[in-house]
Amino acid sequence: MGGKKWLTLCLIVLFAGAIIVGLAMGQSFSGMDEKVNSKINELAIAAGAGERAPFINTDQGDLLLFLFLLSGLVVGFYLGYQWRRIFGKTGEKL
Repeated sequence: MGGKKWLTLCLIVLFAGAIIVGLAMGQSFSGMDEKVNSKINELAIAAGAGERAPFINTDQGDLLLFLFLLSGLVVGFYLGYQWRRIFGKTGEKL
């Protein structure tokens, strides 16, 4: 076995073992977003700010989908307008 293959196999076994041991010990793998958001919420509540309703509530039907579609449309038109500046003229050879 080559050196790179051996190292890759060792790393896979090491990470799989760490995950198995963590699950066996009952550890929960919460993400960094959850930790940061919970800490920020604690600080905001302590300061008296707390949570508030969003300015634009995107939970209403397909509003979020429409906003993604609209942003894709705007970017598509912009890239189409700037196509020659970005990728050069069609007659040029690389």
